[in-house]
Amino acid sequence: MHVRLSLIDSVPPVTRDIAIDPGTTLDVVHLVIQRLFDWQNVHLHRFDSVDTYERWRADVPEPRSWLLPSLLDEFDGEPDADATLAEALTVGGGTLWYEYDFGDSWRLTITAIDGDDTPRCVLAAVGQPPHDDSGGVHTFNERRAKRVTASEPVDIAALDTVALNIAALDASVQTLLATTRTLPLVRPLLTRVTTDVGSDWCARIAAAAEHPPIVDDAAIAASIRPIEWMLRRIGPDGTALTAAGWLPPAIVRDAMRELDWEHRDVGMMNREDRTFAIADLRALMRQLGLLRVAKGRIVPTAVARRLLDDSRALWGHVAEQLVERQPKPVGRDLMLMLALQLVSGEALDEQPLADRMARDLTELGWRDPRGSRLEELLDGRVTPATAASMLSWAQQPLRDLGAYPESGRRRWEWGSEPTEIGRALGWAMLGGTLVQGQDQIT
Repeated sequence: MHVRLSLIDSVPPVTRDIAIDPGTTLDVVHLVIQRLFDWQNVHLHRFDSVDTYERWRADVPEPRSWLLPSLLDEFDGEPDADATLAEALTVGGGTLWYEYDFGDSWRLTITAIDGDDTPRCVLAAVGQPPHDDSGGVHTFNERRAKRVTASEPVDIAALDTVALNIAALDASVQTLLATTRTLPLVRPLLTRVTTDVGSDWCARIAAAAEHPPIVDDAAIAASIRPIEWMLRRIGPDGTALTAAGWLPPAIVRDAMRELDWEHRDVGMMNREDRTFAIADLRALMRQLGLLRVAKGRIVPTAVARRLLDDSRALWGHVAEQLVERQPKPVGRDLMLMLALQLVSGEALDEQPLADRMARDLTELGWRDPRGSRLEELLDGRVTPATAASMLSWAQQPLRDLGAYPESGRRRWEWGSEPTEIGRALGWAMLGGTLVQGQDQIT
């Protein structure tokens, strides 16, 4: 589908012509618009099926709006992630209205135009767009008009066009669309950060996609082995817990030995309350919906029993639930940021990783009132110390699944460079799928 984006009331016109999949959801269309008009995604936006300035007219059809989910309590509308561009254009009778920044009110029309097949996304760009927070379209027009004097006439349209780099615009949009298609869980993250930050994340993913993680069945089986081992040992009918509610000592001892985890702890390693590797594994499996406790017994769930004989399916379930079953939204965001780190394959030691996670969580809107430095207290940014504390629990299940190499003889000694199975795990955590019968993540 070819569409034209036109800045309403701009003199002379500011337009962008693009080729885009009609099945693209409106939340992604919003991100595309932000790149095309060089805006930073720092204000609210909405899509409407009719011109918002003409809603009052009796002959206007019943309007529909598509908004950020966070705005649905304040405005009537539907989530913009649930509607495609083609669907919205049909509702609007061939035209869709978009508004960005409810103060300056930058308004666009989106209309379908004729065009031929092309590998490019950005087809044409006319006029330099206004900047964020520059006062609205009439102020924008006045400032451009001042560039023309009676003694020195200037072609404003030509001046506006000369600096546009269509190739760069096209590359940016192509990278964005490829990222959101390949790893769909990145989509809601991108709507919460500035365009510059989102572009950086997309570039990291695009670089990783040039050499996608490749894993075979043996690597998958090795990764999921601790969880499969525990499910098989507990058995389909479950196992009685001790009077104190712990796993039987025999299971704890055998798990440490048969999983080759004995170097991770000290002592007899036959009591769950003193063998943290097994206590953490059991807690993880309950969090992932694979184990439950009932009437003094620990029992595999129906999902666990169904997936036990399919290592790839079980591994995929674990990757998905590592994100979806986080008890707090900030934990979910942290796991997604860790997944992005895994996908990139970049080695970051403990402190640099904490610094990056603190910065990324802050960009996503999280605030930490426990800062130790003045600037941290003033703006509430997430501190590296807080991020490091969160990473201490978030990384452990990833390590048990082989995402990082063991570098020493203690449970806390791990390498910082993600393994190939770690990159694949991150890919799956971000919504990438493991295609049955192939070794390559797509």
